[in-house]
Amino acid sequence: MWERACSRIRSISLHMHQLTHRFREQARSHTFNPGYPDISVRISRSPAAPSAADAAPPAL
Repeated sequence: MWERACSRIRSISLHMHQLTHRFREQARSHTFNPGYPDISVRISRSPAAPSAADAAPPAL
């Protein structure tokens, strides 16, 4: 029974290693991050920056 548990733990550990270590061709934004899956989208879009549509028209 212990041998079975060890092999299962080893396979889970290997699977997690494969998920967390990206391939060379894979972009950093497309890697698996268990804690923050959408972190690249949240950081790249700043809610404090006004857009062109929100800007006041130029004063004459």
